[in-house]
Amino acid sequence: MGTTPDSLDSSADRSSAFLSTLSADKRHWRMAGAAVCVSFLIFLAIAPFARTALPPVAAFIPVYQTALVTNDLITAVLLMGQYSFLRSRALLVLGAGYLFCAFMAVAHALSFPGLFAPSGVLGAGPQTTAWLYFLWHGGFPLFVLAYVWMKERGASELGVMETAQATGAARSGIVLAALGALALTVVLVLLTTVGHDALPVLMRGNQDDTGKLRVAFLTWTLSLVALVCLWRKARSVLDLWLMVTLVAWLLDIALAAVLNGARFDLGFYGGRVYGLLASSFVLIVLLLENSRMYADLAHANVRERQRNAELELARNEANAAAQAKSNFLAAMSHEIRTPMNGVIGMIDVLARSSLKSPQVAMVDLIRDSAFSLLSVIEDILDFSKIEAGHLGVEDEPMAVSEVVEKVCAMLNRLAEKQGVELTLFTDPEIPPVLRGDALRLRQILINLVNNAIKFSAGGRTAGRVAVRAVLVQQERQRVTLEFQVIDNGIGMGEATLATLFTAFTQADVSTTRRFGGTGLGLAISGNLAQRLGGSISVTSAPGEGSTFTLRLPFTRAESAGGKTPSVPSLVAGLSCLIIGNGKTLSGDLVAYLAKAGAHTEHVENLDAASHKVPSLAPGPWVWVVNTDAESPTSLDSLRAVARSNPRLTVHFVVVGHGPHRYPQQIDADRVSIDGNVLTRSALLRAVAVAAGRVPHQDENTALVPARYVAAPVALSREEARRQRRLILVVEDNEINQKVIMQQLSLLGLTADLAGDGLQALIRWRSGDYALIVTDLHMPGMDGYQLTSVIRAEEQERANARIRAGEPVVPPVRILALTANALKTEAQRCKDAGMDDYMSKPAPLSQLQELLERWLPKPTSNADPAAEPPSAMRPLSTGPVDIQVLRGLVGDDPQLIREFLQAFRSSAARIAQEVEQAYRAGSAAKTVAAVHKLKSAARSVGAMALGDLCADMEQVGAAGQIDALALAFEHFKREMAATDQHLAELLSDNVQDGGAP
Repeated sequence: MGTTPDSLDSSADRSSAFLSTLSADKRHWRMAGAAVCVSFLIFLAIAPFARTALPPVAAFIPVYQTALVTNDLITAVLLMGQYSFLRSRALLVLGAGYLFCAFMAVAHALSFPGLFAPSGVLGAGPQTTAWLYFLWHGGFPLFVLAYVWMKERGASELGVMETAQATGAARSGIVLAALGALALTVVLVLLTTVGHDALPVLMRGNQDDTGKLRVAFLTWTLSLVALVCLWRKARSVLDLWLMVTLVAWLLDIALAAVLNGARFDLGFYGGRVYGLLASSFVLIVLLLENSRMYADLAHANVRERQRNAELELARNEANAAAQAKSNFLAAMSHEIRTPMNGVIGMIDVLARSSLKSPQVAMVDLIRDSAFSLLSVIEDILDFSKIEAGHLGVEDEPMAVSEVVEKVCAMLNRLAEKQGVELTLFTDPEIPPVLRGDALRLRQILINLVNNAIKFSAGGRTAGRVAVRAVLVQQERQRVTLEFQVIDNGIGMGEATLATLFTAFTQADVSTTRRFGGTGLGLAISGNLAQRLGGSISVTSAPGEGSTFTLRLPFTRAESAGGKTPSVPSLVAGLSCLIIGNGKTLSGDLVAYLAKAGAHTEHVENLDAASHKVPSLAPGPWVWVVNTDAESPTSLDSLRAVARSNPRLTVHFVVVGHGPHRYPQQIDADRVSIDGNVLTRSALLRAVAVAAGRVPHQDENTALVPARYVAAPVALSREEARRQRRLILVVEDNEINQKVIMQQLSLLGLTADLAGDGLQALIRWRSGDYALIVTDLHMPGMDGYQLTSVIRAEEQERANARIRAGEPVVPPVRILALTANALKTEAQRCKDAGMDDYMSKPAPLSQLQELLERWLPKPTSNADPAAEPPSAMRPLSTGPVDIQVLRGLVGDDPQLIREFLQAFRSSAARIAQEVEQAYRAGSAAKTVAAVHKLKSAARSVGAMALGDLCADMEQVGAAGQIDALALAFEHFKREMAATDQHLAELLSDNVQDGGAP
């Protein structure tokens, strides 16, 4: 099994706490040296008198052997214990060596003559005890040599692990080592007893034989070799004290087997003392080091407990601060969302009123900006995201070009105010629909473009900011885009670039004073880019501007059929000549038109155009003139060049500067559009208008297509109560009261209003309401308390009806509508007994979906009192259905009258154009005229007239002259009937039945 880095670190820390791995320091070397020196001094004092005979001490051998066995067994257990943690086979072998010594000491005692029997037990002979001594003292050095060899090879297979499998393996190793040591002891005992007669003679009675010296020398040599090998490889405290043990072992053999002459002389006793010391050194050091480590552990435990107490105190303080922050965020959420609810709610109401194209665009920008601000607020106020660093990333279909265009449109007013020219290019090769996070992309681009505008304004030269979205890589499912924001502002040096994406950082204090800001924008943008799987890079130099490049991956979004549906181009097949320097906007114009299917030619100036004109194919041409080119060309000069080739019919599109993003018909042959934030669709429409493929509509008078159906007529209060669709709104804030009541009115819903929870409770007890929409935080009784009281009373009523055998009345539905947008609020509402939750501001569409989810379905047998007044009832017959117009502009009789009057006047003028073009035999002009009338007729409800215009447009474009003639006759009759009906609708003495 593998181990994590954390477990490895833990392993290293824990292994250093063992004698076998703890490095020997100077203190350990001094102690070991002192022990060796003392041992040698005592040896030198005893050696000359080693053969001095002493009387036998009966208790000496039992005490000596018992102490020896005890020491060896304890040492073996401690070493095996270290092995069980460290899994070092070297330790296992050394532990087995100490077990071997203990077993051999037991066998040696049992065979010792006169201890348990005159000739010993185990079937011992005269030589058994001596041979067991030498085999014992020669065997242990072999275990030490094996320990050194295995340690050198790094025989630690498992590391510090505590899994059940590893623990079982360690236990098995210990058992096998013990059995191995015991088996070796048994073999040697059998060798010295059963094979006694085959062994050389070492003792004659209690006196040494001459053969004993040869065996003693061999045994002594093995110990010396083990000592030398250990000296060369010594690293740990255990290695150091094993060397001390081997020194004592050598002195034991020297005194007890070489220098002495018989049992019970001074050498015999001295050697046994050194043997006891040899068995004690490692044990004593193990015990001392364990005691010291235990003391260190106790001190560490005290320090840890003190630290834990400090951490607990700090944690409590942090929790208190976090709770204070949570309370602050909740209060801030409520205070910010209350005015935002008024803004967004009234934007929805305003969007359903009568607006013209520029007004709709402005309302849309206000709405988009408000929701963008709201989204940022939601992220800031979401406590869990802030604390955990989690910011959700969506993966949903999005139109990248539309996101970029809306960002630039929203910031263009700021650029104009700052005197900065903002240009836009979206690569037409970018797939129309991709999957990604539109909100995060928008947030990053707003930060980058806003910074570019801010730092480009007020310089010596006119500020310029270019926003470019280009396709850099596409694979089967993955698409990579780059968004470049290029400015000619103050630029940055290397020191500033190094900290650019650090929070609360700007170039210097003067930058903050001059340009404002907190220094958070780029830090947030860089973080968002990383979360989206991309990056932001920047190149800049002081005084030369900056280029920020956002690189992001997207995935393809296939339609249901597997392919993205194509949209017919307005300029497909058109011949277009782009005039202007290709390094400026002209190159973008070429890319737009070529991708849309136009045949494009490009020249850089008037001279190049003069040389190009003779080679142009005859027929209609649209010349797109970029006045922003380095060498702008006058339109009069171009007209003169165009007239030099009579085979050409040329119309012009002039791309200039200014706030107009809609085509302007300046002359019969000239359409103007401004290049500031010029979108691809706006350019293509301008070219199509110049070519006569689509009619021109003035941006100030063009009626917006219907985006909303007419507001349904609200039920009377009595009818709403009868149908169980009466709503009780509980709200204490006056702004929110107006917003929610206006929204419900637009949705055709009937509601009563209560200013606090207590009023709502009194009204609810009347039993009129099927649905309660309540704020949560109100003075007196809040939304939670109101819900608790209602649910408690409902339960009491239900129990009473059950006891009476009556059916239980369904509970009232309670919906929370609150400015507190914290994620925990929804669960708290559910726990309080509410059915659903929505945070303010509530978009009208989402509010409608929420209410209809919980309200009963309306019934068809409405109360006659709920019938709309006659001025609002649609006509049953007639060429004009004013309900269509009412759905566009709202139920405003005066406004409807103004639109009908304007349409009647413009329709009469266009009808004359249609007739003149038809009489002149110009199918193209006829088609263009009926196209203009078609949309206007349908907008006011003249559906039959609009359909006839569509038919004439279709057959005229197809060149079907006979069909066009027949359609023209129908057109004249329908036009006359429509005009007559409009006259009746607009007359002063209108009959009840549909007049405005």
